[in-house]
Amino acid sequence: MNLFPLVSLAILLCLGSSFAAEEAKGNKTDNCNKENCPWHLWNHYEAKGCKPIYKDGECCPVAFNCTAFDDNNGEDGCQFKGQFYKQGEVINTTNPCHKCRCAAKGITSCTISECFTEANLPNCIPLFVHSECCPMNQYCLPLGKKSLEEVADATVCKYEGKTYVEDQIIELKDHPCLTCICKKGFNGPDSPSCKKVECSFPGNNLKMKRGCVPVYMNSRCCSIDWICPPADDDVEEKAIEGGCRFGERHFPLGASLDLRDPCTICNCTTPTDFTCIRTQCSGPPNGDFVNCRPIPSRQAQCCHDFHCIPPGSIPPGVPFPDGQGPPRPNQSQQPSQ
Repeated sequence: MNLFPLVSLAILLCLGSSFAAEEAKGNKTDNCNKENCPWHLWNHYEAKGCKPIYKDGECCPVAFNCTAFDDNNGEDGCQFKGQFYKQGEVINTTNPCHKCRCAAKGITSCTISECFTEANLPNCIPLFVHSECCPMNQYCLPLGKKSLEEVADATVCKYEGKTYVEDQIIELKDHPCLTCICKKGFNGPDSPSCKKVECSFPGNNLKMKRGCVPVYMNSRCCSIDWICPPADDDVEEKAIEGGCRFGERHFPLGASLDLRDPCTICNCTTPTDFTCIRTQCSGPPNGDFVNCRPIPSRQAQCCHDFHCIPPGSIPPGVPFPDGQGPPRPNQSQQPSQ
């Protein structure tokens, strides 16, 4: 049997959160729809069990109260989403790919499921259920069929010009915090087969206790990185009311962290933590890495501009006009770290 690792539900999808859904219930008015608040930038607040704070006239939270999490020193166990667990207890998560327990000193210990299956067959699609991390089955096109549109008896879903078979993951680019599976009657992000699943914050309990803050991208639901205060930063400062805390340092509302990274911006916009967002750079026009090369960026510039030439205008092996050859094909542009 030829086994190989298979991408799991957690990797296929950016797992979201039920935090926004709970907060948004019953909060739709002519001037306020809390579902439109940037909840994906606050997923860690849900994991810490923080409570949103609202200001008169404001639709979205202006800050979060995390006193219960900050005051827990770990002697009584672990804390996740406002619930306490004793050492050794299983932590209740809705992410099927993570199994977490409360370890010593209030630190959570998590393992991530690794999926294995037999070698993929041509024209086969992995099938999922929300309660399981790994594919439960696969659907293979009948012999002679090249697409789902050619299979008359298949239960399919159509969304944004793409066709999916029953139990296949549906891509919703405009809803990164939703996990949708094709089921009969699927009609978009409000369908019963769409679920919001928490991000993998239980395993980052120690980072949150250290005062680290997650880094998000606007196009993704879950954090992609962490920014932590220096380990030797033993400065103790007086708390600033309505401000943010980073390690043992305190900053007023509106302050920014000096990261010396033009791709990552951390602002104190919704205390008590800084909100950190990383820019996602795009590649060259039409993804053409053969006829385009990045122009060296300025120190304070995150993403490259590209210098492109018409396809076929320079014979193979001839350098670019500036004397340097183009990037190798399939080279992708990444934001500077």
